[in-house]
Amino acid sequence: MIEIEQLLSSLDIKLFERIYSQSSNNDKKSLLACQFATRNLTPNYCYLEIGSYIGGSIQPHLLDDQCLHIYSIDKRPAQQPDNRGVNYKYSNNSTQRMLNNLREVAPKRIDKIICIDGDTREISPDKIQEQIQLCLIDGEHTDEAVFSDFQFCLTTLSQNGAILFQGLSS
Repeated sequence: MIEIEQLLSSLDIKLFERIYSQSSNNDKKSLLACQFATRNLTPNYCYLEIGSYIGGSIQPHLLDDQCLHIYSIDKRPAQQPDNRGVNYKYSNNSTQRMLNNLREVAPKRIDKIICIDGDTREISPDKIQEQIQLCLIDGEHTDEAVFSDFQFCLTTLSQNGAILFQGLSS
């Protein structure tokens, strides 16, 4: 517990070292700052991530004892539309691969992850059983999908929750 406190308070990107993340180092520090603020404002928080790929941005929350539940929503495509004009491929994009990666990071904490395969436009917000304090939207990078993901997050968000948006650097 003390180590996670120190790593989060110093925004140490070592928390991302076990699973590759497409985020830049500055993005990782920003994500850690938001996690640190959330856990200080709301001990025992719940985290929702839309677009989890292989679990890179989930790992700091998995290691955090104050994070009670992690919801991962992902359509799991091999390729998806992207308004930024970049063509990203997601090879071997499966929930099982992500869970296997995360199991390597913290095998005894894997049970706090709830995976929902699909698109927020087709998923009932009732699938999220707790109010969420921190959301990360990093799914399909189209205006329509991001707006839909945002609306979904709003329905699950606690009164003092935050929604983060992640874009890939080109």
